Amino acid sequence: MAKSGGGSGNWLMTYADFITLMMIFFIVLYTFTPGVEKNKFTAIIGAFQGNRGVLQYESNFSDEILQIDLQRAKNWEKFYETVMDENLGETVQIELLPDGVKITLGEAALFETFSTALRPESEMILREVVMGLEKYEEENVRIIEIHGHTDNRPVRASGNRKYTSNWELGAGRSISVMNYLRDNSSVDPGQFIITSFAEHRPMAPNNSAENMQKNRRVEVLIRYESVKLEAGNETQ
Repeated sequence: MAKSGGGSGNWLMTYADFITLMMIFFIVLYTFTPGVEKNKFTAIIGAFQGNRGVLQYESNFSDEILQIDLQRAKNWEKFYETVMDENLGETVQIELLPDGVKITLGEAALFETFSTALRPESEMILREVVMGLEKYEEENVRIIEIHGHTDNRPVRASGNRKYTSNWELGAGRSISVMNYLRDNSSVDPGQFIITSFAEHRPMAPNNSAENMQKNRRVEVLIRYESVKLEAGNETQ
């Protein structure tokens, strides 16, 4: 009976780890949703940290995972506050992914229509991206993908003579964002990947001015190395 009880305890510990990870996931999902008040992010993270001692773990690996997930959320707390302070919640979004972070920057936060030149106001938000990016140095950032997206309006029809297609417009905007991040951070330039999807990966149908605005965006995906299991750290 004693042996059976020990096995059951290990199973329950694994289940507790899973529940806690799910808690972190929903906290992050909720607090990074546009419209959520910025003070709720700090309050929820603080409350969760204050209760960390309630759960005790025998598995060092589980504890490492929890600490990393929480730290990743905190790395972008200042970015989130800036977005809320400047009322950019409708044009700037951040999403934590299993292997990194995706930041979606709407056209209004960066460019004039059909332009690839960064607006002076864009420096404020891009500076926060750099600050968040620098905090990832210890997590071994693998690559930084920058994706340019447009709506389906032909560039030629706009009178723009510099670019002949939405492919070029999307690529030009990706390069503009990459240039800023490269010039203002310590990231190895070889880690950047530039992509243009033109109008072919819309967030919404191009059937209204509002939807077209959603589709005109640049996405910055910061992908880091996965956490590696150390020998003896797995739950037995």
